[in-house]
Amino acid sequence: MKDKTKALVLYSYSKRSYGNDVTPFLEKLKDSRNGLLNEMITAKVPEVKL
Repeated sequence: MKDKTKALVLYSYSKRSYGNDVTPFLEKLKDSRNGLLNEMITAKVPEVKL
């Protein structure tokens, strides 16, 4: 970057549930948390070029 422009990359994911599925989703979330975190930690962050 020749002009020293600063940038921020936000890389995230979300897991959602709606309606009648919310309670079972929340009950299972604790058990699936570590697996979800490991997926995010090991995911390849896309390269961004400005």
